[in-house]
Amino acid sequence: MECQYCNKEYKRGGGLTMHERSCLDNPNKMPGTFFGKKHTSYTKKLQAKSVEAKIPNNLFEVSSRTLQKIMKRMNVVCSNCGWDKTTCDIHHIKPKKHGGTNDHDNLTVLCPNCHRLAHESKLSEMISIEKQYGEKWREFYFSHS
Repeated sequence: MECQYCNKEYKRGGGLTMHERSCLDNPNKMPGTFFGKKHTSYTKKLQAKSVEAKIPNNLFEVSSRTLQKIMKRMNVVCSNCGWDKTTCDIHHIKPKKHGGTNDHDNLTVLCPNCHRLAHESKLSEMISIEKQYGEKWREFYFSHS
């Protein structure tokens, strides 16, 4: 068969093939981004820079979905009562509206009940994520287990 987008010969297996999908999604109608090319040292440097730029500095720089995955992988428990039945919440020790930050020394992990108590100012002391876990979360950010 001949590709309707780039006119190259290929074997058809029924429906749109991988080759045709590649051409359809590619505005230049060339199969694949690096079709017939190799990475140069320049493109490797660009790729390395983009990966470095994606490494978050704290837990609030990742999506809420990713945050939940990290917390689940780490088996995070409530820093107040030790509750571990499901995922806990992240709570700002000093609220952002009062000058608090997203730094790990201003964040704590609380179960839903303790989180309510914290918002009602009924928790006297809270352990920060920095003290409880340190930088351990980074290992689980890159983990796929």
